[in-house]
Amino acid sequence: MRVTSTDNVDVQEWDALAAALRGGYFHTCAEALCVTASTGAEPLFVKGLNEAGECVGLLTGNLALSRVWPFSRYCGYAMLQSLPATAEDSEEAERAFMEALEDHLRMQGAFSVRVYSYDSRNSECVLSALGYDLSPRSEFVLDLGPSLDAIWGNFTARRRTDIRKAERLGVTTRVDNTQDGVAIVLAFFRDTMRKYSRRPDERNEARIRSIHDGLESGTVDVLVTYQDDVPVNGALFTRFVNKRYYHLTGNSELAYKCNGNHHLIWTAIKRYKAQGAVSLNLGAVLEGQSGLLRFKRDFGAARVPAPIGVKRISTVGSFLHRVRSLGRG
Repeated sequence: MRVTSTDNVDVQEWDALAAALRGGYFHTCAEALCVTASTGAEPLFVKGLNEAGECVGLLTGNLALSRVWPFSRYCGYAMLQSLPATAEDSEEAERAFMEALEDHLRMQGAFSVRVYSYDSRNSECVLSALGYDLSPRSEFVLDLGPSLDAIWGNFTARRRTDIRKAERLGVTTRVDNTQDGVAIVLAFFRDTMRKYSRRPDERNEARIRSIHDGLESGTVDVLVTYQDDVPVNGALFTRFVNKRYYHLTGNSELAYKCNGNHHLIWTAIKRYKAQGAVSLNLGAVLEGQSGLLRFKRDFGAARVPAPIGVKRISTVGSFLHRVRSLGRG
């Protein structure tokens, strides 16, 4: 396999190709541009070509390069959101793509590759076979194929009780794909980060900012939960073809008392099931985040390994990186 890359594509053509290869949201143009907005790294749109020159795989990522020679030539960082979408949809095809990509990135000036493995069910096998250092992490994906009653039945008893309680307390969740809806989610998100003494993640902030320009595209849903017409929590979802993704959320203190977030997820499940979606990705959980793990697992979602993989691909770049680090120290 041979790979090519560029930093600029036609959005509609790229996303249509991602759809044809059964890719997901993390293969879209919007995701690469979102990361560019938050990190300053150049977008990276990569195609895998067979011997006939036909595109048989793609992925998106970002490449950060120094402005100072020789570091600009040898010490770049490549960040890939997921493994490639491939025509064969197999571990072998993904591994072949990644092997060719490492050589390509080395020529582009990268010495380190970080793969976040979003929506990449084969990531643990593929990355370990290629020698990446893995940090444990899992995603939780809900299959929307069964009937709604079956999906409800797969919830834990505790989760069903929480949702019934929310309904008794007059909780409702509405789709609010407006600038006001985005503002509500952003405010709750920042409040939640402050509660846990964490600064809002710049990537998530950039994602929300990008929504202001893309609400009309039909790829974003903003859900806001109310109790007695007072907003108590909200969340941002993205859509690509027949897959749905739960990206971020924010809650007020009232939400914890009335189980607003549980009601919101149940509303999203019913909405996306009715739309014919095949899955709802409830997002990733790092090792040790037991509360978040329990929240996602209680909805009956399947746990899928999605480790963060890091690999150094250039001996020269690694040496220069060490030299630069010593100079800064």
